[in-house]
Amino acid sequence: MVGLKLLTFYQSLIDFCFFLLVFFTYFNRIFQYMDDYDIGILAIRYYFNTDDGLEAYVRAPFDDFDKYFCDKQKNLKRLSEVCDNYSNFKSAGIVFIVLSSISMAFMLYGQIYLVGRMFKSQRAFFSFKFAHIIYPIVFSLAVACYLGISQIFTLSPPSKDCSNEKCQVEPEVGIYSLFAAELACLASLLLFVFSNKRINRLLYPPELTK
Repeated sequence: MVGLKLLTFYQSLIDFCFFLLVFFTYFNRIFQYMDDYDIGILAIRYYFNTDDGLEAYVRAPFDDFDKYFCDKQKNLKRLSEVCDNYSNFKSAGIVFIVLSSISMAFMLYGQIYLVGRMFKSQRAFFSFKFAHIIYPIVFSLAVACYLGISQIFTLSPPSKDCSNEKCQVEPEVGIYSLFAAELACLASLLLFVFSNKRINRLLYPPELTK
């Protein structure tokens, strides 16, 4: 039989994986757009070839990209399409960071609740058990907002010098960690909901409530 400590360990392990996946998503590329540009939560990468034929890239936070690329480097190929969608990419990143941070705050409070539950604490600070229900909902909203605001599924390359094979939106490692984090938080929600009755029986055996 699975005991209280083991169930708590499983719950905490899934939550820790969620935390790492969200943190990983912040600093990695979400998708490639217009062949030469990678869009992330915090920044845009521009890829180019040096004079000696080597591949290189420049990573710029959104404000710096707007200032040094959109305003001053208008001759770069396919830059105008990225700059036209720049505000959407930036807004999507900001909304995702805010909502995912709220989600992680609830998740961390949920860890406090798990510790209190494991030690059968009756203090009010440990008694809020809905954090593990709230944080997956908030994170799911964060994912939906990011995908909707960035328009990742509806972007189409309008450049005349851009072939469909080269310039369509391509998923990068960040989108996979984003969806993996979504699966992790949903798994945490399901485990919490379906283990709740068993945990209540472990905490309050029927013979003690008679």
